[in-house]
Order: sequence, then C-alpha cells, then structure tokens
Amino acid sequence: VGKRRQGFWSKIESFFVENSINIVEKNELKRTDFELIISFNTPFGRLKYFCKVLQKSRITEKDVSSAFAKAKLKNLPLIFISNASLDVVAEKFLELGVFFKRL
Repeated sequence: VGKRRQGFWSKIESFFVENSINIVEKNELKRTDFELIISFNTPFGRLKYFCKVLQKSRITEKDVSSAFAKAKLKNLPLIFISNASLDVVAEKFLELGVFFKRL
C-alpha cells in the first residue's frame, strides 16, 4: 500500500467518520479509484448515494459522466469526492444534481 494512496483514503475515512457517513458497499477499482454506496441521516430520513472517490490531478467531464451513468444505473444520486478540482466542462454536471467535494 503506497503512502500517497493510504493518506488519501485516510482523509476519506476521516471525513466519513466526522460526518457520520456509513459505507454500505466498497469497490476498489484501482489504488486511487473507489466506488462506494454510502448512507447518512438527513432531516428526511436515511439517504443512500453512489459515491465516486478518485485521486487524480484534474477531474474531467469523462470522469464525472462515467460516475453519473453508474449512479443512474443504480438509481442513486451521485456524490463525487476527489483531491482535485473539476475542469470547466465537468462543472456542468453540478447543474444535474451531482454533489462534488474536494478533500
């Protein structure tokens, strides 16, 4: 396990613990690429989301559109978490209800 990857995943886990987010399902695609089903309490009850976690230098439209399609197949809204920022074209997905968090 690389230190860089370990540090990034530790940040994700800490964020989830601090915000009472539960990991229902975890799929590690690559060392810096995870697909999760997460759940957390809201004033409207417990909600589930498809969560894409990706460590990379820049998040592109292709990254977000692929995650968006997978979330739609699971009939879940998408939360995208990364260490990078979105490029200008990828930002259009925020208008479609995608939540983005940079850690």
